Amino acid sequence: TGALFAVSEGPKVEEEVEVESFVRYGQLGRTGRFQHILDYARLTVVFPDAASLEVALEEVLRLFDVVEVRNFYQSNTQGLLGNRYVQVHLVLTDRELGRGTHVAELLLRELCYHEA
Repeated sequence: TGALFAVSEGPKVEEEVEVESFVRYGQLGRTGRFQHILDYARLTVVFPDAASLEVALEEVLRLFDVVEVRNFYQSNTQGLLGNRYVQVHLVLTDRELGRGTHVAELLLRELCYHEA
């Protein structure tokens, strides 16, 4: 089975990007610090169960240029609320609009954790 639905929070507000880049990477100077913002474009995809999430992750790994995968199902990476998901950073190139290449964040979640 596939995804149940996807939720787009939309791109981060410019002010949020400015603050995050300054706090985390301010020492790199005005131009260098923005290259490290990996969650400017974010999409959450929700699945009915772990098996379908795993199949989707395999497809993402096969189809996209994946920079990093973080597994937040592991007990040492969960927050106090037990939030579980897989975070994927992948490279997207916008050839049609000529806006270049950027890294986007894709969150893969099970429905039971999305609703929690």
